[in-house]
Amino acid sequence: MRKVKRIVFLGDLTVACNRETLRGIAEYADCHAELRVFFPARVDPDNLAELVRNDVDGIAMGSSPAFWKLPQNISKRKIPAVDLSGEGVDFHMPAVATDNVAVGRLAADYFLDRGFRRLAYFGMTLRRWSELRWQGFDAQCRARGVAPQG
Repeated sequence: MRKVKRIVFLGDLTVACNRETLRGIAEYADCHAELRVFFPARVDPDNLAELVRNDVDGIAMGSSPAFWKLPQNISKRKIPAVDLSGEGVDFHMPAVATDNVAVGRLAADYFLDRGFRRLAYFGMTLRRWSELRWQGFDAQCRARGVAPQG
């Protein structure tokens, strides 16, 4: 009999993207009897001992600033982990990422192709992905002769 692998999902479940990510991971695990997925309600970002004590085989880290302290602790413990946050922060672990500059360019093209010429970008401060989208949006607008508001 194969050993059951215990995967912990760390992320703020009030964030829709995290809920959908967890749902996808759980659906995958349902098809693979050797996997179990857990999502603790509270985790102390400075103390992984609780997780390690529970024989964790891997960690999927969703978007949640409280968990941004965890990568250093995860790498010290040599726990396999993947960053699913999309924040673009280099945690020195495998990551699932979005090309946010391209997203910004696509958004600019969408509006410019429909004849809009007075454009503005509304983003989120302190979020790297938002800054990258602004860069793509701004560059694409300017390449097409429009100066957007940021």
